[in-house]
Amino acid sequence: MDIQLSELIDTAVNYLEKLGLSEGTIKNYRQSAFKPLEGKLVSWKFVDSGLLRLQENFFFQQFENGTISRHTLNWRIWGIRMLAEIFDTGNFTWKVFSKKPKECLPEPFRSVIGSFMQTQSCWQKHKDCTNSICQRFLLSVFGNGGMDIASTTSVHVRDFMAKISKSRLKKIDDVVYALSAFFRYLYENELYGDNFWVLLAAPRCRNHHVRRCMTPREISRLLESIDR
Repeated sequence: MDIQLSELIDTAVNYLEKLGLSEGTIKNYRQSAFKPLEGKLVSWKFVDSGLLRLQENFFFQQFENGTISRHTLNWRIWGIRMLAEIFDTGNFTWKVFSKKPKECLPEPFRSVIGSFMQTQSCWQKHKDCTNSICQRFLLSVFGNGGMDIASTTSVHVRDFMAKISKSRLKKIDDVVYALSAFFRYLYENELYGDNFWVLLAAPRCRNHHVRRCMTPREISRLLESIDR
């Protein structure tokens, strides 16, 4: 079936209008979900669901590189999967798309993280970030054979930091803060015997921009301007 991307987008917009979404929301879908895809596939006369889904890898890579945010990535993925579903079925059912099934943190990790988060009095956005990082860490401990907090080792911490730095290099300070607070809580409440301060206190190299040098002509003009 030969179909142009613009046709799929028009069909998707019609479905969104039937769902009663506001004009502003539909405009956001056009600008944030569909327009970037049009730019990526501008050289393709016709598209299909396979070609559309291939574009997810491109946008996920942009997210991993820090080029786009998680919020922007979500818009791209929603747009791709909506259009792919319309191509495959001729219809669209409203749903919440996700990258992968949500992993459930097992006990006793869940109880520990719950009691830790109750001690956090920071802004909600910061609290959500801390909770997300600590849950990811404990999931990695569980995934590597750890059954409780006592089975956590320095190897778990180092491996997690190395892995998460690949996708959150610019926000690694958030990771260090979250894990430091978590292990400090465990240590102070005698739930674990080490706060890993040596691992988590090491400073990281900050990002610096190399300033432009003066050109030979600019240097010459500068020297000529000096009254000797």
